Amino acid sequence: MFRKLTLGTMLALSFVLPAHAQSTNWVNIANSKDGKSFDIDLSSVERFDSIVGYRTRIRLSRPDSNGTVLSAYQQITDCDSGTSQTVGIVSLNRQNRIIFNEQYDNAPIEQIKRGTLGHKVYSFLCQAQNNSDIDFQRDLLRAYTVDIPNSVTEQVKAVMNSRF
Repeated sequence: MFRKLTLGTMLALSFVLPAHAQSTNWVNIANSKDGKSFDIDLSSVERFDSIVGYRTRIRLSRPDSNGTVLSAYQQITDCDSGTSQTVGIVSLNRQNRIIFNEQYDNAPIEQIKRGTLGHKVYSFLCQAQNNSDIDFQRDLLRAYTVDIPNSVTEQVKAVMNSRF
């Protein structure tokens, strides 16, 4: 059932998300002890029943072994089953150059595990769905919006628009 909904949702999102690409509203969801920041773009959140499509990013305080300092993900979550699927990833280095860009047609569907960053996003998105209160959460979290340089935002937008 999830796969059918996911494919339909991916098609729907491919038409919906580019319109939202002009405005981003990154909100920090979590930070790790090793300097990773995990953000979600509230402007990208789109719902189809229990299926939610959205963009996330991970910002690194230091480049990893590949030189990555920022990775953006296009993801789909099923709030009913507690599963998630990554359908695309873009990674940038400190010079804002794309060093990884991949779209997944048949990405694995993963069960979301408690205590993970993915579970924090799941809780945020799915509790908002259950409470029908995403606008309240958007307003509440606006103070925590994270700004990144326009050049980085534009590159991520361009890649996401070309892929989705």
